[in-house]
Amino acid sequence: MNLKNAFGIFTTKSGLILKALIYDFIIFIIMAALGAGLILPSFEHIFNEIGALDILGKIWAVVGDILGGNPDLAVSVDTMNAALDDALAIIQNNFWVLRNMYIVAAILIVAFRFVYELRSVSVSDILNSHMDAHIKDGFTSNYIRNIGMSAKYSIFKLLMMLPYYAVLFAGGYFAIGFIFSVFGIFAPMLLLIFIVTLTAIKNTLFFGWLPNIVQGKNGVWRSFANSCVYAKRNFFKIFAKLIFFYMFGIAFTVALTIFTFGIGLFIALPCCFIFLRCLELTHYYNDKKLRYYTDENTIYTPKEDINTSK
Repeated sequence: MNLKNAFGIFTTKSGLILKALIYDFIIFIIMAALGAGLILPSFEHIFNEIGALDILGKIWAVVGDILGGNPDLAVSVDTMNAALDDALAIIQNNFWVLRNMYIVAAILIVAFRFVYELRSVSVSDILNSHMDAHIKDGFTSNYIRNIGMSAKYSIFKLLMMLPYYAVLFAGGYFAIGFIFSVFGIFAPMLLLIFIVTLTAIKNTLFFGWLPNIVQGKNGVWRSFANSCVYAKRNFFKIFAKLIFFYMFGIAFTVALTIFTFGIGLFIALPCCFIFLRCLELTHYYNDKKLRYYTDENTIYTPKEDINTSK
């Protein structure tokens, strides 16, 4: 019933998709503009040096000789070594520029993740208001009202995500060469399974976090602790649902992106985000045996497992 009820709530509150899409678009434009202003000048400087030394031309010449079937091994090796020496010289000469670019990029990524997560509490709170008392709440007013809690949640989640990113990048770094060498064309699928599994484990721990904030009225830390306890009791049930959700979400996103020539990607992402919030809340309400609205005319009672139509 969790999936069915979550889908009912998702369709009832489908207007949130447009609001989330607009929010994501605004944040993306702002961050892209900042990135262009702060990073592109340094990129342009480095690429000008690469062009002046014709590094890419040397590398392409070697590739062309190999593909043409008539490589002069000694010449190819000398040309490639020259290109690599030039590239190393550029890195050494622009060490501080590259370091500053890295720092700026890292700050922008962290800032993007922080602002991006600020909408999570508001979206969950709007869905909870509908489920709890069939109250219609505006996104902007809710966003402003919950900005303090949203900021705490976003900061804390960034800290909690550090181990996830560390495992993801370390695992990818050490395993990618081995996986491609052993499994060949099946390697991308195995990497996808690895990422989906790791993400599902992470979100199993986070599954009750937002519901504990918006419905349980607990603080950020207490809500996270409650979420971990809930995940421990229901790990495999939640994990299995998340695996199904992510695989379906990936297929849905890819299909929509292909058939809409890329535009569908920007629609699929907020759809998946909002549906996951619906799924989290239905699990929380069912676990607590709380009655809730699935649509404007139907109240679901978990304890008795019945629907009551108004």
